[in-house]
Amino acid sequence: MASHSLDDLRRVIRRIETPRPTRPAARPIEEVLGGELVDTGEGPLLVVRREFPLAYRHGRQAIGAAFEAPLGLLSAVSRLESPVGDARRLVFLDAETTGLAGGTGTYAFLVGAAWLEDDRLVLAQHFMRDFDEEPALLAALAPARRWYLWGAAVAALAATWAWLDVAQVRVPEAYTLPAAAVALAAGAALRRGRTRPSSWLAFGPGLALALLPSLGLAIDRGGVARPLLLTGGALLVVLAGAGARLQAPLVLGAGTLVVLGLDAALPVAAQLPRWVTIGAAGLLLLWLGATAERRLARLRELREQFQALEPR
Repeated sequence: MASHSLDDLRRVIRRIETPRPTRPAARPIEEVLGGELVDTGEGPLLVVRREFPLAYRHGRQAIGAAFEAPLGLLSAVSRLESPVGDARRLVFLDAETTGLAGGTGTYAFLVGAAWLEDDRLVLAQHFMRDFDEEPALLAALAPARRWYLWGAAVAALAATWAWLDVAQVRVPEAYTLPAAAVALAAGAALRRGRTRPSSWLAFGPGLALALLPSLGLAIDRGGVARPLLLTGGALLVVLAGAGARLQAPLVLGAGTLVVLGLDAALPVAAQLPRWVTIGAAGLLLLWLGATAERRLARLRELREQFQALEPR
């Protein structure tokens, strides 16, 4: 009995000591699944994209049959607050998680989305290979969430305009400033992304919408309150642009201040005697001519500093 046990032990030892053939390295999962690693800005993420014609049959039904279902049925299935008006605009979502109960420790490791593009169904599956890729998964899904966010912002803006019209609010800034705020928020979101457009593209439209209509009204209608408030707003824009080293706020804010200053100074200058204005203009031209070379050098320096404002 003891001899039999020793023989068994020797066989086990020999099996352990016998070198095993090395296994071939496993193929990358993106090759196995036919996907690709996408840089999301928060790390790589495996994305598998497929396209299917509407005549493609999944089981007994063609894919296109899902979009021919009654709109009432699609509305009930999608659980939308408003009825489905066009089945072709639906987005189909599915998620696979690490647990069924939910709660702490449960991860959505696979999120799939399908939608129509022309005459085909596009399926995109986002696969989290490890737990530390959760930020990449969320970043990959962020564009879809941003579209919903900006759609809601535009709807809120339209509702605000409708309410102001019903309340018979006739102050133009009540309509332009909310729209400018939405445009500036969109520009700030773009600047936080990977593309980082220039300040002219990101903030130029919003700042122009906030400043230019009020500037035109201040020049046309005069008054005290609007030019004073616009001066304070333009000054804040200039300070913000200088602090963030951005061209668009500096130029648009400073331009607004210059136009407001000229509009305030020209009526005063028109009331002065002619010899005073002519003499002041002559002295200014003499001073510019005497310091022309130094001024040109200073302008070149300012141009270089201005071009270096935009951080990348």
